[in-house]
Amino acid sequence: QEISTLPTLTWAAAGGASGYSLELSATPDFTEPFYEASESDTSHVVIRALGFGSTYYWRVRSTNACGEGAWSGTSSFTTSDGVIVLFVDDDDNAPDIAPYYTDVLDDLGLTYDVWDTQNTNVEPDLQTLSSYDLVVWASGHEWGGGAGPGPEGEAALSSWLDNGGTLLLSSQDYLYDQGLTDFGTNYLGVSDYDSDEGQSVVAGVSSPFDLIASTTLSYPFSDYSDVLELEDSAAVAFSGDNGIAGSVVDQGSWRTAFLSFPIEAFAETEDRRAVLLAAVNWVPKAESCPQDITGDGEVSVEDLLVVLSNWGGAGSGDINDDGIVDVMDLLGVVAEWGSCP
Repeated sequence: QEISTLPTLTWAAAGGASGYSLELSATPDFTEPFYEASESDTSHVVIRALGFGSTYYWRVRSTNACGEGAWSGTSSFTTSDGVIVLFVDDDDNAPDIAPYYTDVLDDLGLTYDVWDTQNTNVEPDLQTLSSYDLVVWASGHEWGGGAGPGPEGEAALSSWLDNGGTLLLSSQDYLYDQGLTDFGTNYLGVSDYDSDEGQSVVAGVSSPFDLIASTTLSYPFSDYSDVLELEDSAAVAFSGDNGIAGSVVDQGSWRTAFLSFPIEAFAETEDRRAVLLAAVNWVPKAESCPQDITGDGEVSVEDLLVVLSNWGGAGSGDINDDGIVDVMDLLGVVAEWGSCP
């Protein structure tokens, strides 16, 4: 099973436990765990985006009023080499818009799952979302109460985004059905909107959509697309012939894009491919930390010792890749002393 960079860890209950402590490490000896957490239940959503294609080790122990138990045996997992996608099919199947998305996801060779809301607000919860790096949510021609995430869906998305997720929401009637909620303001960057204004031409403006050229839309259903006004936290994702047609919010650790028109209105598959690929490539990658030579999540004396052991030659201690391990590499380690950024 492919594991996202935002995994949920689960374990068996221990008798007499009132809670649990958890450690996550880049090495199996746990000499310097880079992540610690406490839980009252038997699962934990990791609230730090991990690296792609990386192996991590973890363990838990029970706690109660008498103290802490022994650590469990060590478990490990390896994250996927690429982005794992959840496509939320939130249409009313009139028409069924899923193939507009799944055909492109198949073409891109991505690992993805489909969550069909069945015309309700039965939507993915936080534990479900935490298995994915990118959520693509599309409501098609749905309207009348069920378009876009409802209150519980918004709450789950908020927590998932805070943990490091990336969301692409394409919905011409999300604002019509749900109104402008705190989620719409704080996470999608919308300050106001005009419903059903119609957008017949759109062009990408800001990253990650800035390379998408002006395109005439062809709606497979009625055009109820909106015009947006944005918060200072947001940038214009797409401009339309009637005004702003999309927002992007980039908070570094989490990112959202909201399109007030349907992606399926791009008549050409290549145009839809460009939009979805831009979102995939926009998912934040864990920042590299070349000063952490040993890969334990900390820049410490162990990394300094590697530099000294390679001094004057080549090797992993050459963190600035200039062909020789010297004082510049030593200073680089010292400058980043402590936890990796």
